[in-house]
Parts: sequence; C-alpha cells; structure tokens
Amino acid sequence: MFVPIIHDVCPSIEKFVETYGPNIAVTDPEGSALTADVSTLVIGPEGGFTHQEMDLMPKRVSLPGGILRAETAAVAAGVMLSHMRSQHG
Repeated sequence: MFVPIIHDVCPSIEKFVETYGPNIAVTDPEGSALTADVSTLVIGPEGGFTHQEMDLMPKRVSLPGGILRAETAAVAAGVMLSHMRSQHG
C-alpha cells in the first residue's frame, strides 16, 4: 500500500490535464467503469463541474452508488483502484 499523493491546486483544468497526462479520469455517474490504468481520479466539487470542464477531461468514469459525497468518493475510488492494481500487478 502507499500514501496517496495530494497535488497542488492548478490554476485551470487545462493546466491540470496538461500537467498530469492522459490517464486522468473525472468521476461522472454516466461514465464508463473505472479501470486500473487511471493514474489520477478527479472528484468534482459540490454541484459538479461545468460541461466545459468535463469536456476537457480525457476520461469519464463512474463509481458505484451514483453521485457520492467528495469524502466518500475519494475512499471508494482508492479502495477500488488498490484492489484492481493488486489483481493486475
């Protein structure tokens, strides 16, 4: 196991995507299933991202349970990614 990295705040979604690459995914209840190749998962603010911000993200993935609170989504995503990576690694 490892301690997750908390990144500095980026000045824009464009800069964030440019900095952290194509394996970024944003949570979206209508997204595809989360996969182990996602390196960074973006969990939106209360009220969600704008359509323009969502369109800038390389991937959209869903988490079980629909729309989750930020603190719940982070834990659920961490558990899911840890499990997936332990199965593939």
